[in-house]
Amino acid sequence: MSSRQNYITQDHLLETIYAMLTLTSGFVIARILTTQFVRPQRWLSQDAVIYFAYALYIVMAVLYIVVTPILFRLTAVGEKRMRPYPTLKDDHKLMVKIFFVNTMLFWFVLWTVKLSFLMLYKRLMEGLHNVYIKLWWAVVVFWFLVSHGTTSMNTL
Repeated sequence: MSSRQNYITQDHLLETIYAMLTLTSGFVIARILTTQFVRPQRWLSQDAVIYFAYALYIVMAVLYIVVTPILFRLTAVGEKRMRPYPTLKDDHKLMVKIFFVNTMLFWFVLWTVKLSFLMLYKRLMEGLHNVYIKLWWAVVVFWFLVSHGTTSMNTL
């Protein structure tokens, strides 16, 4: 008889989510402070893209915080450590919906951050030889094709 032991507890998972949210918020706040207050510069499109990615990340993290207790409750019922409860089906439906949305949010966050980096690299390459700009455009086309294909496959 084998005993399955879950090494990740609900508290550990929530602490990790809060820690990553704090770390990400620290970087975004540092970016705001340096680009808008310490060395003020005009608003750039890459700033808007990265702030949009941060907003999506916050939504994703909040949804994970919401779904974590449900996930552990459903796992306990599945492992027969807890009796089925009246709202089990509703919790299961909510969990599936949240995981569906979070999968898409994950890819949107990932690809918007990559787009922001592409915009940064474009600014850094201004004034360089034309070959570098053509290579940059090739990377942009590749990014678009891969990001469109990845998000389309996840929504099926």
